[in-house]
Amino acid sequence: MHGKSAERSHADSNPGCAVVSASAIVIGESWQYRKELERMAQDLERWRRRKRLNERDFLAFERDVFYGAYIIRKLTEGRKLPDKIFRMTVSLRFFHNVKPVTYSNWDRIEENYDFSKSARTRVNLPFICNQLIHSYVFRPSAWMNGGLQYLYFASDRERNKRLFRIGVKDLVRIFRKVAASRPKWLAGVFNEARGDFDFLIT
Repeated sequence: MHGKSAERSHADSNPGCAVVSASAIVIGESWQYRKELERMAQDLERWRRRKRLNERDFLAFERDVFYGAYIIRKLTEGRKLPDKIFRMTVSLRFFHNVKPVTYSNWDRIEENYDFSKSARTRVNLPFICNQLIHSYVFRPSAWMNGGLQYLYFASDRERNKRLFRIGVKDLVRIFRKVAASRPKWLAGVFNEARGDFDFLIT
């Protein structure tokens, strides 16, 4: 009763605002995406610890990273993630470009970027997902004794500016955090300037 009265009073005080329980939103299909994210997180963790990696492992790793990034973007655009997850930032190390990156040399990252020095930047999940989905450079690296350690990546737009690096351990953490998130409330206010709704999701 308390939840219903709070919902009604909030909507009544702001005619342009619609507040609904997340259970009333069409999110029934999102559990399948979350389940896939958790499965992929388990796969990434397994490859991170595996001592011997073959070509099939690297192909499967690339597939899961791309698909995972797509799922996170789909959940974000479908208003199926709480704002605190959407706004979560991740620290990435990056390396400046030193020569043009083309189709014929994109995989020679040691030649194309300055690995003698690096810097850090904090980016949000949509940025990381877009970089991965549109990656022009995609190079996983492994420890000397086996096990995936880092992923180096850059989109078509960024490839001649900088190369990003994220730990496989961080990818596992991101996938699991998104998979475990559940939106409870969604408030929508129509934005006349944009001609669409602005949402607050908790």
